[in-house]
Amino acid sequence: MSAMRRGVGVSRAVDGIIITVILAAIAICVDLYFRSEAEMASAVAKRQAAADRLDELNLRVYKMEREVESLRNNPAAIEQFARERFGYVRAGDVVVKMPMDDLSKRVSGEDSPRDEGTRAANLTPRRSGSYTAGSRF
Repeated sequence: MSAMRRGVGVSRAVDGIIITVILAAIAICVDLYFRSEAEMASAVAKRQAAADRLDELNLRVYKMEREVESLRNNPAAIEQFARERFGYVRAGDVVVKMPMDDLSKRVSGEDSPRDEGTRAANLTPRRSGSYTAGSRF
């Protein structure tokens, strides 16, 4: 009978090893599944962020194309662009000098005026009615 018990004991040990191997395989599969899910969620989030960025850039391109088309065909748009971007004025326009960072001084609490950043237009009258460039001092 002891031989029979040994055979049963060995059989149980083999069964235990097989069950352990099966459980380890299941654990590896479950871990792999959850890692794959996390990677998939990360990839989906990155794709969505890239799609949002693409939409944003497409909108900027559309606006810039409209602005370029307007600047090519519309003299009033050219005038407005020159005034806003470069500080140009027409001869005879009245120009009021103001510091460029006046708002930032009020927000930060600075009281002392600074000359840097102040823009003034060249008010020399011209007969052609063209624009005069702003000057910095």
